[in-house]
Amino acid sequence: MRNGRQLCQDILDSAKQVIDYAAPSFVESADFLARSTDRSEETMATFHEGRMIMPFTGQAHEFASNGIADAVLYRLCVIGEATGDLQDYDSTQIVQAGFGDMMPTLSAFRRMRDLLIHQHWKVDLEIVWNTVETDIPTLHKRVALLYPHFAN
Repeated sequence: MRNGRQLCQDILDSAKQVIDYAAPSFVESADFLARSTDRSEETMATFHEGRMIMPFTGQAHEFASNGIADAVLYRLCVIGEATGDLQDYDSTQIVQAGFGDMMPTLSAFRRMRDLLIHQHWKVDLEIVWNTVETDIPTLHKRVALLYPHFAN
């Protein structure tokens, strides 16, 4: 199994890839990364239940039609696997480092991965887009802060 630092790096690398893939839908990538509305648990719970949040229009429609959705879905699977492994690796250290509030978010990304892999026919790209837009930047920021708490 990879160690906590490696798993954090996997999450950071994949989150950055998602940000780079989605950047053309935003003014610039830095603006996208600067977004921070911590709705991860709400968005993921909605995704897990397979319900649509809003009509499929605007940026989400562009996301679905421009060919990047497949790459983003793959990166979300990597993130989901790494977040679950990170919890399994050392959830005590995550809590002791002051990031215990992240545990539901890490679990939500693991559940999203499970849905993407095992129930792919239920994937709703509008909800995926909302995850990309709101949850990935927050996850990236939080994991970047957690990263130094794991030894090399």
